[in-house]
Amino acid sequence: VFVCFVYSMMLSEPVVQRQLENLLLAGLYDSAEILAQCVITDKTENVEILLSYAKVLSKKKEYMRATKYYQKALSAIEKLPTSMAKEKADIKFKVAQCYFKLSETKAAFRALLSIPKSDRSIKVLLALARGYKAQNQFNHAKNLYKEILQRNSLATEALIALAQMEEKPGALLNMIDERKISLQLALGYNTKEPKQEDFSKNAKELALFQENLVNGHSSACSSFSAALKSFTTVQQAYPMHLHSLQQIALGHTQQGNYDKAKYAFESLNGFERYYIRSMDVYGHILKEEGKIMVLNKLAHSLLSVDRYAPESWIVMAQYCELKNLKNDATVFVEKAVTLAEGKSLDAFSFVVRGELQLSLKRPAQAVQSFMQAYASEKDFSVYRGLVHSYLKLRKFDDALRFAKEAWTKIHNAQSLTLLGNVLMSTQVEDGKVKARKFLERALKLDPFCFEAVMALVDLNIAEKKFQQAIELLNKQKEREQKRIEYIYAKLGDIAVLANNPAEAMMCYHTALQVNPHFQLALDGLEVLEKQLHRLKAESDEEDEELLTGSGSELEDSFDSFM
Repeated sequence: VFVCFVYSMMLSEPVVQRQLENLLLAGLYDSAEILAQCVITDKTENVEILLSYAKVLSKKKEYMRATKYYQKALSAIEKLPTSMAKEKADIKFKVAQCYFKLSETKAAFRALLSIPKSDRSIKVLLALARGYKAQNQFNHAKNLYKEILQRNSLATEALIALAQMEEKPGALLNMIDERKISLQLALGYNTKEPKQEDFSKNAKELALFQENLVNGHSSACSSFSAALKSFTTVQQAYPMHLHSLQQIALGHTQQGNYDKAKYAFESLNGFERYYIRSMDVYGHILKEEGKIMVLNKLAHSLLSVDRYAPESWIVMAQYCELKNLKNDATVFVEKAVTLAEGKSLDAFSFVVRGELQLSLKRPAQAVQSFMQAYASEKDFSVYRGLVHSYLKLRKFDDALRFAKEAWTKIHNAQSLTLLGNVLMSTQVEDGKVKARKFLERALKLDPFCFEAVMALVDLNIAEKKFQQAIELLNKQKEREQKRIEYIYAKLGDIAVLANNPAEAMMCYHTALQVNPHFQLALDGLEVLEKQLHRLKAESDEEDEELLTGSGSELEDSFDSFM
């Protein structure tokens, strides 16, 4: 016989609250949740208990449950006689953070906007500014970033964001105020009357530092040499300044200066081996060069540092793509996309992801990645990705819109080539004629613009002007050192179309000598081998028919003789 005894137990809320704080500090979140459930009911109105419980759930990544108890805490605060405006604003910010973690952007924005303007802290303003920037609502974002700078003159990330949104450099430089920086520095000290001269020298140095960063980010899209000069100035003054070194690496990558970019990325890795930011861009270079072993080593290194960083999984996807494991690459890209939700990544990381999605034949997803990059920076790689993605989706109006915008903002041969690409692909009357004019104009601006040469080659191939295409490629081959495998692969394609399999075979193998994992050459060889098998099969059939026919004629001849 089992006897069940019922004890009347009632824990004190203050005691539970104190222990919840201790358990949270100790990282014992399961224990904290179990203890809190002793006093939490539907009627609980103890604000401290509700907030602690919400914090526990948030630490356990149960964000939807956490929002419930943050909201209950807000309701409890409303019933208190005091206003507690600052506390309410802080709770609403935590609600927003939970919604961001759940990718519920609209709900997060509603929570942030419900905070009265007078109660918005810098972190609230920053979250709103980033949200508006991601939605391409640049005017709202700019106003918020400017307000952040008014409150804290050392908010360099606000200056950088404004530079990326094409705020005029002169206006940005005017926001850098040595006097305000000096006062900001003084706030860090407890002395009642800090001497201004103690901070003036450092304020001057910080102002110069900010000016160089602003000039670097403002010039990044239009003048690489100017941007490089500014970032190099910072890096020379502060040799281990990782942000500037990272920008130098990104700039060289976008210009196709892979050797210099690799040196900068390797320097980053040498200074700080746990620095993951933009390492997916380094992976992009290694993939382009077919350095499969180095890429494999980088992927494992990044995953060992942080398995939750999107850059780690993008590099893993790049490695799989180089190994032609398309399905695995797709899975890893999707994982990276999920992990990137709500994170502030570099624009070129989105570009790398978009190009990977394009190569995996996912143009709709690629558009999303390139649009995320577009919200941060409007450089050529972003426009190129958007134009190519929309062309794959056969959305010619969107492709033309971004091609025109690229030409307006970046007046060079590459952006003019994008207009030619769009006209080549559309069904517009005389589209190819107009495309040729744009491409020839681009080559007048830069006779060796790689994009323009390859686009004109494609146009010549489409119009069966093979000799003109070969002449263009041979001329480019004499000068080109970085992407020589592309030229040989294209020469192989032309040889296939011209029914010259021996020449095609030689060109593809030359491309693979430069880059053993170059997919265009591998694809070309596959097409060539299928063509040769087909020709051999047709030849065997003809021989068989000839032999059959010869036998019949001999029999007829023999019969007539008899």
